Amino acid sequence: MKFFLWTLICVMLTGLCSGCGGNTDGPKRFEVAGTVTFDGKPVSSGSISFVPLENSDVGSGFATITDGQFDTSIGGRGHLGGRHLVEISSDVPEGARKPPFGTYSVEVTLPSQSSTQDFEVTQ
Repeated sequence: MKFFLWTLICVMLTGLCSGCGGNTDGPKRFEVAGTVTFDGKPVSSGSISFVPLENSDVGSGFATITDGQFDTSIGGRGHLGGRHLVEISSDVPEGARKPPFGTYSVEVTLPSQSSTQDFEVTQ
């Protein structure tokens, strides 16, 4: 009886764990890296997201901006290609009370391949 219970528990755990470990299904994503500037200077820190306009039920791509640079392949997630709303936010710089700009949005068409894209915040 003890052997049967252990076997049953192992089979159940194996079944539960088979669904674990990252979903590789879904649309193909493409990496993007580049620069973000405001008033001609690199945005010191912030975030950038790539919101798909044609496939809105799929999550956005995103990356962290550091010293004006971003790369979705480093702790982010790539985009789907096609029309996207790019949203850029700046963190509050050290010693300041507010960020240099509010959330900046621009519609762009991104290629269906990994690429480099540069953005100038114009607010």
